[in-house]
Amino acid sequence: LRPKLEEILGINIEGDLCPVCRHRLMEEFNGEYEKFPVVCSGFSQRGRRGIAVVPPMDANSQDVSALIGSEDISKLDKYSESDPRVLNLDGAFNVGNRGVVEFVEIFKNEIELIFKRIPLPLALSCELPKKNSYKAIEVVGVPVVITRDSKGEVHAMLNVCRHRGALICEAGHGESRALTCRYHAWSYGMDGELKGIYGESTFGDFDKSERNLISLPVVEKHGVVFVCLTPGLEIDIDSWLGDFAPILESLKLADCHLFSSRMMPGPNWKVAIEGYLEGYHFASLHANTVFKTNLSNTAIFDGYGPHERVSFALREIENHLDDPEETWDPTANVGTINWLFPGFSIAGGWRQRMAIGFPLPTTNVNESMTEQRILVRTPIPEDEAGRHELEVMRDWFYDVTYGEDYITGYGVQKGVAVTTDKTQIFGRNEPGVQYVHRTINRLAKEGAEAVYGDPSKVKLPVVLQD
Repeated sequence: LRPKLEEILGINIEGDLCPVCRHRLMEEFNGEYEKFPVVCSGFSQRGRRGIAVVPPMDANSQDVSALIGSEDISKLDKYSESDPRVLNLDGAFNVGNRGVVEFVEIFKNEIELIFKRIPLPLALSCELPKKNSYKAIEVVGVPVVITRDSKGEVHAMLNVCRHRGALICEAGHGESRALTCRYHAWSYGMDGELKGIYGESTFGDFDKSERNLISLPVVEKHGVVFVCLTPGLEIDIDSWLGDFAPILESLKLADCHLFSSRMMPGPNWKVAIEGYLEGYHFASLHANTVFKTNLSNTAIFDGYGPHERVSFALREIENHLDDPEETWDPTANVGTINWLFPGFSIAGGWRQRMAIGFPLPTTNVNESMTEQRILVRTPIPEDEAGRHELEVMRDWFYDVTYGEDYITGYGVQKGVAVTTDKTQIFGRNEPGVQYVHRTINRLAKEGAEAVYGDPSKVKLPVVLQD
C-alpha cells in the first residue's frame, strides 16, 4: 500500500516498523493496519519535549558540551573518551529530548550496574535434563550458552567463537557432544575448551588454550542455573538468595519437567515486571480471565532481600473463612508468585503445573523479551488429551500476559514518556511494586560504588517514601 498512499497523499514514506510494532500489527491486529492505534506527541518547552534553550556563546570559545553534555572524568578509567557512557547527558540536546534521553541514561546504568553484575536465573535445571545438553539465549545484548557436560557439570560461556566472533549456537535448547561454529567449523567441548580447528595444519601455530570460549560465572542451585554476565566476578549464591533459599528449595524445581518455552516481546522491563507484583488491577484489566478465579486487590506481601513473594487470594477462599486453620489448603485458596530479582516469576509453585515468566531487557530501552515456560511435576503426557490441557494452559498464560498486561504496558510507556515532569504513585496495596523499585535503586547504587567508587555518579529515578 505504500506506493498508493504516497501517490494519494503526495508524500514520500520512508523507514519500517520496529519489531514490536510489526509483531503487534500481525498478531494483535491480524495485519489490519487501520486498526493500529496512533499517538501524537507534540513539542513543548514547558514539558521539556523537543525544545531546549542554548545560552548565547562567543563563536570562538563555544563548547560543544553545552549541547551534548560534559564528560564525567571519573569514568574515563573504565571507558574511552569517545564512549557515550562517559557523558553526563546534561546538554541542551538532551534537555530537549527529556523523557527519552533520561530513560536511556537510567536504562544504561541498570544494565551496566545491575544486570551485568548480579546472578541472573537464566535457565532451569530441567532445561538441561541430560548430559551434553545446552541452552542458548541473548541477555541484554550478550549472547550466552549454558551447557551440561558429559560429567553432568554446568558451564556458562559467551556464545561467541574465538576465531572471528561468530555466534556458535542459535537461540534455544539442544543436545550435542560439541559446540561447533558454522562459520569456519571451529569446535569446542561442552566445557568451552577449543577442541578442533578445520584445516589446522594450514592455519598456523598458536596456543589453543588461549582461544577457549570465554567463561562466565555460573552456579546451579535448587533447580535454577544462575549466570553472571561479567567474566571474573564471583557468585555468592547463598548470600544472594538469603532467606528466600528455603522457599526456592521447597518448590523442587529440579524435579520438574519442561513442557514448553516461548519468547514474548514486551515494553520496558520495569513496566513489564510491575504487573506480576500486584493484584490491584485484576478486576479491571483481567475481568474475563484472572479475575474469574482470583479476588482483586486482596494479597499478602513478603520481601526477602531483593526477592519477593506475593500471595493472591483465590475466590475459593471465601468458602473457607470459618474453617479451622489446620484444614486450610493453600494450593486451593492462594495463588502465589514467588519472584526472584530481577523478574523471574514463578506462578503456581505449590501445584502440579507452573508458569514461569522472566522479562529481560533488550538493548532498546523501550523493549523487553520475556521467556515464558510451562513446567509440570510429572513426566510430559504422551496422550493427546493430556498434552492438549497443557497447551491450553500455555496459550492462556501467553494471551493474558501479552494481550492484557503487556499491551497495557506499552500504553504506560507512552504515557510516562510525555509526563516526565510528573511522578507516579504506588499505593499501600501495591507493596511489591514499591519494594522492587527501591531494590533497583539500592542495587544500582551498590554497583556504582563497586565500579566507580561513588554511587552519586549514576543517574537513577527518585523513589520517595511516604
